[in-house]
Amino acid sequence: MPESKTKKQLMGRVIPVSPGIQMFGPPPNPGFNTWAKMRANPVIALVRLAATFPIRRMELVVEATDDAPAGAEEFIEETITPHLRVLIKEALRALDYGFAPFELVYAQEKGSIVIKRIKALSPAQTIIKQDENGLFSGLKQGVVELTRDESLLYTYDREYDDLYGRPRHENIRVIWHHWNSLLGSYANYATKVSSIIPVLRFPGEETRIIDGQEVSTEEIAQEVLNNLASAKGVGIESSPIDRSVETMQEYGVNPESFAAWSLTFVEASSSHGQDLLNAIEHYEKLMVRGWLMPERSILEGHHGTKAEAATHTDLGIAASSEIQHDLLNLINNQVLNRMLNLNYGPDAVDTLKYSVISVSPRERDFMFQTAREIYRTLASKDGLAGIQDLVDLAALAEQTGLPVGEE
Repeated sequence: MPESKTKKQLMGRVIPVSPGIQMFGPPPNPGFNTWAKMRANPVIALVRLAATFPIRRMELVVEATDDAPAGAEEFIEETITPHLRVLIKEALRALDYGFAPFELVYAQEKGSIVIKRIKALSPAQTIIKQDENGLFSGLKQGVVELTRDESLLYTYDREYDDLYGRPRHENIRVIWHHWNSLLGSYANYATKVSSIIPVLRFPGEETRIIDGQEVSTEEIAQEVLNNLASAKGVGIESSPIDRSVETMQEYGVNPESFAAWSLTFVEASSSHGQDLLNAIEHYEKLMVRGWLMPERSILEGHHGTKAEAATHTDLGIAASSEIQHDLLNLINNQVLNRMLNLNYGPDAVDTLKYSVISVSPRERDFMFQTAREIYRTLASKDGLAGIQDLVDLAALAEQTGLPVGEE
């Protein structure tokens, strides 16, 4: 049977809403409130940190072509680079909400147009404007509208002309709901394990005369249970119901099993909760995978080797490279080129760009070992003078962090 779907209006767009698996009740609908709650989950918070950390810590450098205007490189370094750390951090919220909108606040300084502030806007309160061709044309919040030149937009996992994107939380929204349900079930189970549940059997629809008043057996049974809850003693009727004790003994039947009143206790075993814990752990793995991170790079492993864990970590870093590439395009196309055009004219566009200083730990270790060997074996000035003809030692020392002495 095909899965039924409905439509829900969300910030000016219609999105499909799937009921998901009904095992734990219907999951919450997609939306900013749901996605914000999901961020508080400890597993999601951890995988979010691991997935975004390499991107937040990436180092950017401005590269200029031969056609770059004089002084443009220094101008960009002074006016744009200080904003990039905050821009990258806020843009990564698109992984949570599908898109990250910004307002560009300009100012005039020393005859130049500069970006005074890149202001992050709330996705829940922002509507994306598109022209007749589906291209981004600005942002709107209430009665305030920003033009394309006054705004900035980063979309994650865009499909066709849907500039609202698709958050990674949508990969795991149903899984997150099931995880919460299982955690609640385990909490209830743990409460039951820590206590003993009394079970009282009594003859129904009967009455007794107590202190001259007619009292039902149900009321008496409830009073017995109340006394047990308050750790008081109780008395239980043990006479069989319409049975001959001798007859029952003759046929090997225990007369107590036919007593009108009987009290037993149910005590759960704590070992039964392991199934719930296993299910919770399974859903945690699915949440990590849904965020496109191998689980062994985040969660505690029970099997496998350290090398396999390192491979999982490398895969997680590789998964972040696509976001890194998208953010570089955002910075170069929507920020850097815009400032070049405003201050140096259209001919200056694409004459400068930001690039990532990317030296892997393996490459850094190799260069460090190589440089250390050079410094150790070539102690004389003549030896160093000879090797300098082949290797740029200053550049090697800068990339590896080796100390450089005074000339």
